[in-house]
Parts: sequence; structure tokens; C-alpha cells
Amino acid sequence: MTNGIYTLANDVVYDQLVALLNSIEVNVGKDFPVRVIAYDNQLEQVTVTT
Repeated sequence: MTNGIYTLANDVVYDQLVALLNSIEVNVGKDFPVRVIAYDNQLEQVTVTT
């Protein structure tokens, strides 16, 4: 089993998503897998990157 985090997000919670990702990076590391699932179609700020 691989550890990781799945979270939902859209533009409404963009600031909270950035805070979550920064916290994970500082406390767990850059190599920890995080997958962001689109909550709806409001995704102008939230983009898909690998």
C-alpha cells in the first residue's frame, strides 16, 4: 500500500489548497503523492500538473 493524499478542490478553495500543499511539502516532503480531484468546473486557478 502506498501512502498519499486525495483531496477535492476548485477555485473557491484555491487559497486553502495552496496552504495545504505548502504544509504537506514542509512537514512530509516533496516526494509525498498528492492528488487533487476537481470538485466542479470552476477550475481557472486550479490547473493539472504532474
